[in-house]
Amino acid sequence: MDFAVTYLMHQKNALQKWREAAVIASSDLREFERPDDLTPFSGTHFYQQLSETEKTKLYDGFLQMTAEAFIVFEQMLLKSNQVIQKKYKRDLRTQAMKAFALEEFYHLRAYRQFLNESRTGFWPESLISRQSHGLKFIYAWLLEMEPLCILIPGAKSEVFSLQYTKYLRKCFGTQSTSWSELNIKHAMDEVHHVGFDFNFFNSYVSSMSLVFKIRVWLFTFIMIVAIQFIVLISGVRLMRLSFGDRSIVSRYALTFRFFQWAVNRFEPYRLAKIQFGTFLGRRPFIGSKFFRFMAW
Repeated sequence: MDFAVTYLMHQKNALQKWREAAVIASSDLREFERPDDLTPFSGTHFYQQLSETEKTKLYDGFLQMTAEAFIVFEQMLLKSNQVIQKKYKRDLRTQAMKAFALEEFYHLRAYRQFLNESRTGFWPESLISRQSHGLKFIYAWLLEMEPLCILIPGAKSEVFSLQYTKYLRKCFGTQSTSWSELNIKHAMDEVHHVGFDFNFFNSYVSSMSLVFKIRVWLFTFIMIVAIQFIVLISGVRLMRLSFGDRSIVSRYALTFRFFQWAVNRFEPYRLAKIQFGTFLGRRPFIGSKFFRFMAW
């Protein structure tokens, strides 16, 4: 349980930056030139053919999609903690998980503030977090059945968050925006969360019987598949809101091209896959080989 003690020691001072944080608004992003590298399809011939209005819609929508994705993962981790506190025996691990969840609560609140305090440039329609109620019900049921099933997907989300924050610094340079500052604060916690997820998962699964190990792996795999559906739906919505004047067939084709771009050309995700694969190799956990496909 050394990892739990280490995390609790770190967390003593980690919350202060969130308690003292001022309200984070998104309006200041309009004061800076739009970075092409943060806009879907950048670096492609198709991107060069888009109008400035379409590029701006894609940029705003992709930023909103990213913020909402973080919100959804924070919500699932909070639900996981809720079930763990209810079902698991109290020890240092559950105490550390409770502290972990408190940080996630502050992250969730900050990203909601960012999207809600100023609607400038953002659509009133939610791309992920306020829709897909059927899928949210499925997530809640999966977490009630097996609260550990979000920890490995959550770790990959946190690795992406770290790479995304580095990329924001690269794109905005010395310019300080509310979006980059929010993600920097978020990354200061996430750098500790990735290892915690793996250690917490492994500390329980390693002592389980083979039957229960298989059960955890199965629910984790189902959770990963369910997450792909909500990501796909958000991509469809992003294309509809960015290219509303195009046919539905064209928008679905663009959705496919968008995910191709995100997986193969968007630097934060591409590097996150590599880093996650390296992490799996250096810090193997029970069943880690089963999840190597997540590094593709």
